[in-house]
Amino acid sequence: MLERFGAVLKASIREGDLAGRYGGEEFLIILPDEIVSGALVMVERFLQRLNTEPVIYVEEKPLYVSASVGIASLADGQFSN
Repeated sequence: MLERFGAVLKASIREGDLAGRYGGEEFLIILPDEIVSGALVMVERFLQRLNTEPVIYVEEKPLYVSASVGIASLADGQFSN
């Protein structure tokens, strides 16, 4: 299931963006040179794919998952503590 989730995530990002498993069921996405409104578009695209593409089939029935998403932004020259 995590592999399929990761594939849906990868299909939702642009070339040059980074996505990976952060731990457990947590994933991290880095969108270099992107503003918050652009990140929101990417998140909407990803959530739409999750809602329409099953991550796995159980007894021939599609299984869909949901996700909770948060967005953090740093301006040029800022560093995270």
